[in-house]
Amino acid sequence: MTNWSPRAATMRRARRRTYRVPKLAWILMIPFGIFAMPSLILLSIAMLPTFGALVSDRRTEKYAATCVGGFNLSATLPYLFMLWGEGGGMTPLKPILGNVWMYLVVYLVSAIGWGVFWAFPQIMTKISNWHSMGEYQDLQKRKQELLDEWGLDLAQEVEKINNEAKK
Repeated sequence: MTNWSPRAATMRRARRRTYRVPKLAWILMIPFGIFAMPSLILLSIAMLPTFGALVSDRRTEKYAATCVGGFNLSATLPYLFMLWGEGGGMTPLKPILGNVWMYLVVYLVSAIGWGVFWAFPQIMTKISNWHSMGEYQDLQKRKQELLDEWGLDLAQEVEKINNEAKK
């Protein structure tokens, strides 16, 4: 008799749902890889921070890879366009890969992407807290206006009714 557990059942279902690349796609990737080899080399070197973000982010949504990847790709595209503008072969790739400024720009922009990924949630939390405090103060003012208008006796009666309802 086999041991059944929800975790084992989930693992079996996950194994069944794995995506398999058809053989035709692999066959078509070979000529594409040969003709696009310089672009693939440039992208694989320049997009290393994105691959690092993809591996290091434990969330299933991969927010770090999305954020860093967007910045990284935007910094890589000008060099990719330069490569394509000069014919896209291995000969124009060598000066691009030999350019130290390319590495500085691409990796620095990726670092900015990491900074945005780290700082943006904290900034949004601060803004949300600030907004909530403003709403809280407005509600306190409105409460005081209602107390002044209706009197403290009514507020005590409502408090008493609420306490009895909780019991």
